[in-house]
Amino acid sequence: MPTPPSKNPFPDFDVSLLETNLGLTVQERLLAHDAALEVVLELRRVGEMLREEQKTIIPSKKREFEQNP
Repeated sequence: MPTPPSKNPFPDFDVSLLETNLGLTVQERLLAHDAALEVVLELRRVGEMLREEQKTIIPSKKREFEQNP
């Protein structure tokens, strides 16, 4: 007996997150968006700080290597 077709046209795609989000009110979705945006902006800020630190660390390591080959 063949298996019945799946209700989900994309069986490898988990639709539970979509269903959960669609169950939220507009205000709840906006709050979740704001929270996610805060995380993204903080990660970007930290990444920029680390890149600036590397600019000062890398040249000093390069000089150290050139002096002690």
